[in-house]
Amino acid sequence: MGTKADILRVANAQLGCDGSRYWNWYTDSVNPSQGQYINGNATPYCAEYISWLLVATNTPCIYFPNPCAFDYRDISESQRVGKYALEVGDIVSYDWDSDSTGDHVGLVIETHSWGIVANEGNTNGGLVANRERYFSDILFGIRPDYSDSDGKNLLDVDGWIGPKSVVRMQQWLGTEQDGIISGQAKSDDAYRPNVTAVDYYGQGSNMVRALQHYIGVDDDGYWGYRTSYGLQWLIGAKLDGYFGPESARKLQEYLNAL
Repeated sequence: MGTKADILRVANAQLGCDGSRYWNWYTDSVNPSQGQYINGNATPYCAEYISWLLVATNTPCIYFPNPCAFDYRDISESQRVGKYALEVGDIVSYDWDSDSTGDHVGLVIETHSWGIVANEGNTNGGLVANRERYFSDILFGIRPDYSDSDGKNLLDVDGWIGPKSVVRMQQWLGTEQDGIISGQAKSDDAYRPNVTAVDYYGQGSNMVRALQHYIGVDDDGYWGYRTSYGLQWLIGAKLDGYFGPESARKLQEYLNAL
């Protein structure tokens, strides 16, 4: 199987190419019925390009090969990588018109506080190019099965439950991997002082509900005293209901050991 270095090297070599190589390959080798969509430089070949990169580097990935951008209809919640948790090598889908449907896809080659840089087909005048993209335009990503992925990606045991630790919790509990504990109540902040990847929009968190079900407390989706206490019991931390630095380190060690 291919590595991240393989796909980044091959993607870099395609910069400035038009789409003919990729749509001809897709039509000839994957699905001849797609020939009806070929229309010279106007062909929307971004997903065919990503398909070509994955096949060229022998990298398995859910959904691909495919000629279309993906969205929530195509990828299950547990297989999604949230926009704030994207890593180099992930495949990302964009939504230009905010209708929750995929309009374009790319390969993440850099991550930044404001968004990503992606290698994309059918951009910059119909060519392959690297483009800066803001989080506001991103739906979510998916993660190919690279041979150099160890499947664990060990967390730093730093005592702070930020986006990377939350993604690991979401992977463990089988919920969307967006790196954010959504829909929380500010009144519960005191019970999880070292949990930083939190927002206050929505009606609780599906990840927290899954965690609460696992530890045997009421699954209302809000991480407060009972959730902190139950999780402390699970991971062998001090039982006080306040998820501070010692509890956060214990959780990170627990997640690394899974």
